[in-house]
Amino acid sequence: MHNTLNHRRLIGAVIAATLLITTAFVSGAMAQDIAVIANKNVSENSLTKSDVKMIFFGQKQRWENGNTIVLALWGDSGAKESFLSQYMHKSPSQYSNYWRKQIFTGKGQMPASFDDMAEVVKFVGDTPGAIAFAAPGVSGDQIKIMEIK
Repeated sequence: MHNTLNHRRLIGAVIAATLLITTAFVSGAMAQDIAVIANKNVSENSLTKSDVKMIFFGQKQRWENGNTIVLALWGDSGAKESFLSQYMHKSPSQYSNYWRKQIFTGKGQMPASFDDMAEVVKFVGDTPGAIAFAAPGVSGDQIKIMEIK
């Protein structure tokens, strides 16, 4: 009986460890599955994580050359959750609430949001100063992938 109990505990510990490792791997993989894209005419080619955070919170509203930053969001729930977690340290509902407060107090307006990644890419390509997040490997003649430092 004592051996059976130890055997069950060992199996339980192995299962728990496997779940923790799998969860950490999936979370890490999700964090890498995001690209930050901008209109090809944006003067910057790279941003710091702090810049990304300030831009997507609406706290940085102009590029270095003075042009207006235009935000766009890709509504894919997994990508959005990963981006917001990685760069903004917020859940999608916390981020939406942040923007609702900005709108209510007159300090900002909700970023454009698109359900389809192709629509986000088109919007960013067609809109001077636009920035968004997208799936890695995304490409287009009118966009560029921003390096995040």
